[in-house]
Amino acid sequence: YHLILVSERTNCPKLDGSQTKLVPGGTNGGQLVSSTDGQPSWGRIVLDQVALWVFAIVAGGIVAEDAARISEGLP
Repeated sequence: YHLILVSERTNCPKLDGSQTKLVPGGTNGGQLVSSTDGQPSWGRIVLDQVALWVFAIVAGGIVAEDAARISEGLP
């Protein structure tokens, strides 16, 4: 088993309230501080989704073209 350290704990408002971001410092090497305001940045979420899908479509097209090129060369 391995311990995985993450920079933010999500979905833990019952445990931490708004104190969900872990930054270096404090007595134990880390300190929980307040994240932005607890509200998602919808502009950032939309931008990330658009970037993800553009990348997925372009990468899928590249893989499809390579597969077609390889299959043409098969006997």
